[in-house]
Amino acid sequence: MEEPEVSLEITGKELPGEIKSELRTLPEGLATFVSKHLVAASQALDEDPQLAYRHAQAAKTGSATRVAAVREVVGVTAYAVGEYAVALSELQAAKRISGQVDLLPMMADCYRALGKPDKAVEILQSKEASKLLVDEYSELVLVAAGARKDQGNLSAAMALVKNNVMIKGKPEFSALRLRFFYAETALAAGDKDTAREWFKKCLDLDPADELEVKEILQGIEN
Repeated sequence: MEEPEVSLEITGKELPGEIKSELRTLPEGLATFVSKHLVAASQALDEDPQLAYRHAQAAKTGSATRVAAVREVVGVTAYAVGEYAVALSELQAAKRISGQVDLLPMMADCYRALGKPDKAVEILQSKEASKLLVDEYSELVLVAAGARKDQGNLSAAMALVKNNVMIKGKPEFSALRLRFFYAETALAAGDKDTAREWFKKCLDLDPADELEVKEILQGIEN
């Protein structure tokens, strides 16, 4: 694959300090080369994920393959373009090198995308999952519950998301997503009463109704 060009405006110094520290293990010339491609990948990710993926692949060269940040960026960009097997392999490598548990939700979603829902649930049940921050853990819960839903096991999916975050409503963003998933899954299971109850609880956390819950509730009533 041809190496993508890096804008002359990119110096590589734009990287966060922790990534710069990781790259100091590399020869100076290689570190600069890798840094520039990592910055370019980050800048391109939202608008052109394919280009971001190419930059990330260019950064994964020589001894840079032993740098967790490099492997993580390759994994994240591969995930963005739907290369889930590559993404999983790269994220696993990054985790082995750095021990980063915050990669678990994306790894679980890769398993889900690859048609291995049980593996996604295994990650949720792992000891490492308990080390995640609340918002990260909630994301992992949603992935695992989605995997159960993919299997058609709606009751198991609902059981996974009904936890303290969802019930207490804190933190609000995570709780809202859990409540919405729970209500939506209840509706799919034909339990309109439960769906109605939890869609209404979504409005407690989303008074502006950005999720358009009121419209869903009207549909249930009709």
